[in-house]
Amino acid sequence: MPTSPRAQRTDFSLDIAGRYTCNGLDEALASVGSGGRPFDLIVVGGGSFGAALAQQLFANDQAQVHRILVLEGGPLALPEHVQNMPLQGLGVPPATSIAQLRSQGLDGQPRAEVWGLAWHSSTPFPGLAYCLAGRSLYFGGWSPQLLDDEMPTAVNAPSRWPQAVVNDLNNRYFAESATQIGTEETNDFIFGPLQNALRQALYDGINNGVITEAIPLGNLPDHPVLRNNPGANAARLRELLRDGSPLSPTPRRQIPVWIASWGSKAGLRRVARLGDGWFASAYNTTPDDFEAARESLSEELSARDRDPDSFPNALVTMWTWITEDARDAERVLRDVLAPLLKRDPEALRHQVCIGPAESCAELLSRYAQAGCQRVHLWPLGDEPRQIELAATAVLPAITT
Repeated sequence: MPTSPRAQRTDFSLDIAGRYTCNGLDEALASVGSGGRPFDLIVVGGGSFGAALAQQLFANDQAQVHRILVLEGGPLALPEHVQNMPLQGLGVPPATSIAQLRSQGLDGQPRAEVWGLAWHSSTPFPGLAYCLAGRSLYFGGWSPQLLDDEMPTAVNAPSRWPQAVVNDLNNRYFAESATQIGTEETNDFIFGPLQNALRQALYDGINNGVITEAIPLGNLPDHPVLRNNPGANAARLRELLRDGSPLSPTPRRQIPVWIASWGSKAGLRRVARLGDGWFASAYNTTPDDFEAARESLSEELSARDRDPDSFPNALVTMWTWITEDARDAERVLRDVLAPLLKRDPEALRHQVCIGPAESCAELLSRYAQAGCQRVHLWPLGDEPRQIELAATAVLPAITT
């Protein structure tokens, strides 16, 4: 089917960006058939890496004479990272498998608009995002430059790295990747008294050995700004870093820092290492999973000589709609919450307070018995009425 030469109109938008950013394969082939030069470089596979590889090839082509073709299986879905877009309810779908999707009659249908599974697996996983830039549109973290002790080259090292590889990484590729992903420049969008207090607490904690697993500041690799400006004085470095505050700011007051984790081992270690409290996410856990995560957190805290019994926790984002009308509860679950979160309503059914006051109290009682100290409710509408029902019909029925 030939590619439409015009931008296509939907109920809500005109796809100008997609139409003039991308070409159909028929258009690419036609450009050669009508007298254009053949493509010099073809990147097979798009997703997170195809466009980045093509951009690097284009940037390295100083004469700008090579034609580069990227074969992408999906559309242009978003112009930038999902977190930079207005709230849309877009996100990574839960882990599943092709077998599970087939049993539900959902095989072959995109999940959360662009996600699909490319292979069979006995281990459920979210899959791939079939769109330009792929999963990188959803990435929520970044990978810092490896330290020298993470790339040991000694003969007796248990996981020895080839010296030539380490040299290439340190002398070229770390710097190139930092430039490509934009981490060679400092953009502190968060600033002010709270940020200064957090910086001071972290700075003091590292220097005083309070943060036991922190990397000594002197062992960190040079910031790219420093590497690219050898010999720069402190004033010049502050200018380059766009930082007008002292490198060791003075806090105005002590502020507790609570850290969220869904229960992963890495996340709980971070909570134990840096946090003054733990936030768990209600619609991403269960009472049993919460209890297991709390026990793991207690072990991490004890290993750092911190008292697990005095370490506070809370369950946040407990979506709430208290109603004795079963049809109303089903409507809110299926037509309101599930589309908002892009989740299977059946997976959410037993994780949130949607339904009769008795079932909500039962769920919260299980959390209380699992060691949860506080729950933050999020009404899905009619907040005054829902808060009143929570206080009068649910709270008195909670048992510990």
